[in-house]
Amino acid sequence: MATFKSLNKSDTVDGKYSARKRIYLESDDDLAIFKRWFFDEGEFLEFKSSNEGEGGGCTKVIGLVDKDREMGILSFGIVDRDALMRAQEWDSFWELDDKKFVSAKPFGKYVKPLCRWEIENYLLDPNAVHALLSDYGSYSPDGIDKTWLIKNLIEHSMALVPVMATNVCLHKAGKGSLPLKFVNDEKDSDTIDKKCFSHLTKNEVDCDFEELKKRFLLFSNGEEDSDQFWCLSRIIDGKRLICRIELEFGLREDHRFNLAKLLRERGLISVEIKALIENIKAAA
Repeated sequence: MATFKSLNKSDTVDGKYSARKRIYLESDDDLAIFKRWFFDEGEFLEFKSSNEGEGGGCTKVIGLVDKDREMGILSFGIVDRDALMRAQEWDSFWELDDKKFVSAKPFGKYVKPLCRWEIENYLLDPNAVHALLSDYGSYSPDGIDKTWLIKNLIEHSMALVPVMATNVCLHKAGKGSLPLKFVNDEKDSDTIDKKCFSHLTKNEVDCDFEELKKRFLLFSNGEEDSDQFWCLSRIIDGKRLICRIELEFGLREDHRFNLAKLLRERGLISVEIKALIENIKAAA
C-alpha cells in the first residue's frame, strides 16, 4: 500500500482518500462544459482536464486514468469519437450501431469514447441552437423556423462530408488535418469536393477519396430530419460545424458555453451523456 511519502502531489492524496470519482476530459473547454452541465454532482464526482500545462487530448486522458488506477484512485476518462481515428481503432470508428459502439470498449473499461465526434456536437441540439439564435443571431426571433433550422444543420453536416473524408486520408498519410475554417463559407458540394481533392493532390496523398465519402454518408441514416442530424453528428466535426453556423447566422463570439448553459436550463442535455455519468457514478 502506498504511503503518504510516496504520494507527492496533494491531488493524488485527495483522490486516493476521497469518496468522489474522478472524470478526466480532453481539454479545459470540455471541463468548462461538463461543469456547467453537472455542477451539482460535486459530492460524487470530480471533473478534471487532462491539460497539465503541456496540452491535453485523448492520450493524456488514458495515461492519467491508468496512473490513478495504479494508485487506487477511482478514475475514469471521457474522450471524443475522433480519438478512435488517432488510435487507428477503425472498426469502432466506423461502427453504425450505437449499442455495439458502446459495448466495444476499445480503450478498456475506464475510458469511454463518446458516440458523437466530440463534445461540441452535443451542444448543437436544434432547440438550444434555436434559442441561442433568437438571443444572439442576426435573425429575428420569429424569423427562424425550427424545422428549417434542422434541415439547415443537416445541409451543413453534409457539406462537411468531403472535409471529413479528406482528414481521414491526411491522417492515414501522417499529415496534418485541414484548417478549422477550411471551406466554412462554401455550400456548393462540387466546389467543396474540388477544393478537398486539390488539397490531397498538392500534398501527394493517394487514397480512395470517393469510397471514404460513401463510408461517411452511411451515417446519414435517420428516418426523421432530427434523427438524421443526430446520426450525422456521430461522424461530423462539431467545431467545424459550429464555425459554419457562426458565419451564417452572424454570431460574433464563441457561444459554446452559452449553449451548454441553455442545454442544462432547458433539460436538453443528451440522454447518452446523462446515462454515461450515472454509469460512472455506479461503477467501481
